[in-house]
Amino acid sequence: MEHVFAHATTLALDEAFTIHADCDIVIRDGRIAAIGPNAGAAGSNTANARTIDARGLLLLPGLLNAHTHSPENFARGRDDGSLLDEWLPAVWSHIDALTPRELYVAAMMGAGEMLRSGATAVVDHFRQTPMHTAAIDAAAQAYEDAGIRAIVAPMLRDRVVPKGRTVAPVAEQVAVIEDAAGRWRARSNRVRIGFGPSAPNRCTDAMLQAVGAAARRCGTIIHTHVDEGQAETERTRALYGHSTVEHLRQLGLVSPALTIAHAVWIEPRDVETLAQGGAVVVHNPVSNMRLGDGVAPIAALRRAGVRIAIGTDGAASNDGQHYFEAIKLAMFLQRVSDAPPAQWMSARDILRHASNHAAFGFGTGTLRVGDPADLIGISTTSYGLTPANDWHRQLVYGAPALDVRFAMV
Repeated sequence: MEHVFAHATTLALDEAFTIHADCDIVIRDGRIAAIGPNAGAAGSNTANARTIDARGLLLLPGLLNAHTHSPENFARGRDDGSLLDEWLPAVWSHIDALTPRELYVAAMMGAGEMLRSGATAVVDHFRQTPMHTAAIDAAAQAYEDAGIRAIVAPMLRDRVVPKGRTVAPVAEQVAVIEDAAGRWRARSNRVRIGFGPSAPNRCTDAMLQAVGAAARRCGTIIHTHVDEGQAETERTRALYGHSTVEHLRQLGLVSPALTIAHAVWIEPRDVETLAQGGAVVVHNPVSNMRLGDGVAPIAALRRAGVRIAIGTDGAASNDGQHYFEAIKLAMFLQRVSDAPPAQWMSARDILRHASNHAAFGFGTGTLRVGDPADLIGISTTSYGLTPANDWHRQLVYGAPALDVRFAMV
């Protein structure tokens, strides 16, 4: 089936931040086949095309929620006024043993909210203790059924285990994830399985090394928390005798396959280590503020060339999965930190970070011929875009007053 979105306004989010008015996008076999004024007439196989009148719509690439925890969709509003150390047991004692059916529903709820707020892809740092195949499959199946792109990265741990829970030996935990990665690679072109060690300090070196080897075999990512809260960061440095990032470097894990959430308390030398290794840092501004974690050094990371993505974090430390809200706060939080105005992100900068699909193997995150047809349509008459002074700025500043009319994956 071929689709033609006709007479839209398009934001490509490419290097030139191309904007086209009265633009057509031709979609064939799941990819963009042609784009530009009158592209529908020139590039469409009209006999099989379905034409959609897109006047009044702003079309742009779907965005990427690069860090969340789907079981937390059942834990909104559970706790308030707690730092990370108190918050974790208060929240997860309720949701660490959900049934597969409950896990499916929780992931489906999050997928719906993300799609309705502009995200067409997600990295789910998925926790259940103990981890098991049915739990992983439940979350993955929800994303497959919702139609969103997803990497489910189940949490592993063998050093710090929640009270009252038990975990399997390292080899058994890793084997469960590796088996799921193979099955879902064969089963879906949208959903993949990654490896999600909870945090380096919650895993022995033997587990981290086993995860690194398995991730290389599977060709998938490693997704983990690093230096989220100050107290935990200090304990980790005392454990290792150096920083968390340095420890990951010594284990050979700082690579383009490594994606780390938070990085609030990393050391200045860690920034260069992450840049040289090609790792990705996922900024989670809402949860960092809600839990009093602090402000991640995004300006320093950007100066060093570290790849940046944006996450909502889970719905128990955010209470929603509204992606444009996370983008707006990610941008403005830097302006009340120590970053001088010359280093503030622009709206275009933050939108490129929000569409950093390439860092996770989801595509380029732009609108160009050959790209996956992952795009969202926002009403140009929504409050946040009226009047139309600057599309990029108003997309960021106007959230959540935007009317996302559809998401296509």
